[in-house]
Amino acid sequence: METKRGEIAVNACKKLIDDGYDVKLTIVGIKNLDDKIVNLNFVDYMGFLDKEDEEQYQKYLNAWKQADILLLPTRAECAGIVFNEASAFGVPSLSVDTGGVADYVRNDINGYRMPISANSEDFALKMEEWIRESKLNDLSKGAKAMYRARNSWSAWG
Repeated sequence: METKRGEIAVNACKKLIDDGYDVKLTIVGIKNLDDKIVNLNFVDYMGFLDKEDEEQYQKYLNAWKQADILLLPTRAECAGIVFNEASAFGVPSLSVDTGGVADYVRNDINGYRMPISANSEDFALKMEEWIRESKLNDLSKGAKAMYRARNSWSAWG
């Protein structure tokens, strides 16, 4: 959770809740998460899901179907396939402008890349902006379009 900067995601969600938003943070892919995070009432901790196991794969798919935003304030990412998966499900990504993130997250098209100096409040404010200005639907459409045009198997083929 250190390189992915999970504490920024948790604190951003806390700020959203403090600002009156109904927030659920679903955490997938981490095998061992500190109990102080697991036990937060707004956290849905799914752990590491094995996509080779049909039941776990279905849980993974359902998590995407219920997601509104992929929040990944990473500080070390070369080319995260998770951004491509988010776009395939029409889920806008909010991340950091580092490594290869720009190949998968285009500002105001399918999400936004925050500066590396961004903190949890900055992330919360960006999500509030998307909600307040009704941008999530357009970002979702942009995500699906970007996936189809650039990152799907048929586009690569």
